[in-house]
Amino acid sequence: SDDNSILVDGKMISIDNTEFLTMQPQYTHQKWFDINHDHLVLLMKWVFNNKEDAKIIGKKGQDTIKSDFTIQKVTKTMVDRIREIYG
Repeated sequence: SDDNSILVDGKMISIDNTEFLTMQPQYTHQKWFDINHDHLVLLMKWVFNNKEDAKIIGKKGQDTIKSDFTIQKVTKTMVDRIREIYG
């Protein structure tokens, strides 16, 4: 969220580089996030010019990871999803 991270605009794209997929076939049918480079530059300048605000956002992000992505919570999420898929 905007509260705990600095999100870069972009879009999901299919991987269609034949040479890459020949060497890395496990990525076939996957999508990657293609960032908007101009937006990234703006955000990097904002962080550089607003270091204290950026630190606060970073700390909130760190706190979110520590509280919401514990080994127990992630394990439960994975087990629940596997059960949903395979019954």
